[in-house]
Order: sequence, then C-alpha cells, then structure tokens
Amino acid sequence: MSADKDAVAEMVNKMKTRLNLEMKVRQLTDKEEMVLQLDKQYPNDVGVISAFLFNYVKLNPGEALYLGANEPHAYLSGECIECMATSDNVVRAGLTPKLRDVPTLCSMLTYKQVRIPF
Repeated sequence: MSADKDAVAEMVNKMKTRLNLEMKVRQLTDKEEMVLQLDKQYPNDVGVISAFLFNYVKLNPGEALYLGANEPHAYLSGECIECMATSDNVVRAGLTPKLRDVPTLCSMLTYKQVRIPF
C-alpha cells in the first residue's frame, strides 16, 4: 500500500495485460472482472492489486454482511446501508482520491484469517 507509485502502475498494467489476454481464451472469474473494473475507476491504484487479498462477496437485495471493527472493506456498487458506532474515523489506503493513512491502517487491523462460508 505504500509502494512506489511507478512500481504499482507497472504491476497493475502487467496484470491488466495478462487478464485481457486470458479473457480471449477463457471466462474471467468474478474477482478478475472486478479487478479490471476497479482499474477503470481507479487507474493504477494499489487497491486494484489489493483486491486479490480480500473476500469478494455479492449480496442480493435483503441480504446483510457483518464486519467487526477494524476490518478492511470496500463497497463497490449498488445501494448500501452501513451501520456502525458513532465515529468520524475513516482510514483509507486505496481506491480513493482522498487522504490515505497506510501506517494507521496497518496498526489497527486485526490480521485474523477465517474461512467464510458462502
């Protein structure tokens, strides 16, 4: 998340080239298609690469998802209501033109890994 912008741009472009070639011979996975869409919205952003480290969940109308405090998440499209404790704390590290605070994000994450039943 704190890598050199030119290095990130090079990695994103290589990944995009590879995925565009793969698209010609097979159907891309939902996550791969999402990564290409993210790059269109946030060109050469480190968050495009980070997307491969996250669970990708599509919710249907009426469904919900619980995330505990200090868990990274991104809402990509559609309508969403986010219920959380009263706070003005938003820590960003990618997929935004706004201020990013990578050190704070890295210090507050829980780093717990669990299998998500889908």
